[in-house]
Amino acid sequence: MPKTAKKSRKTSKAAFVRSFPSSTPAKEVVAKAKAAGIALSDAYVYNVRATSKTKKSGGGGARGPRRGPAPTVHVTGGRGAEDLLRAVASELGLARAIGVLQAEHSRVRRLLGN
Repeated sequence: MPKTAKKSRKTSKAAFVRSFPSSTPAKEVVAKAKAAGIALSDAYVYNVRATSKTKKSGGGGARGPRRGPAPTVHVTGGRGAEDLLRAVASELGLARAIGVLQAEHSRVRRLLGN
């Protein structure tokens, strides 16, 4: 049974569909809409239900909240480079940062022939 089944056109089609539990078959919703003088299709019922599900979830969605761009760091001296290295290590994680540095160290040694 619909929560607010009115036979007047004051109820929108979407509101009429939403008034039924989602467990109600679409064909049954279409039949009751026809009895109430509202023309619906099965596809319309599925569409309204799918749209209602996405609006209820809210928040940042599946991808999560968006992050802004990474802060820009200007290197002006020896101390700034060390600070930049620390910032990168904290962003990547210490183990990953060490791995990157070791790979670069090996690459430079190969280039220099050591």
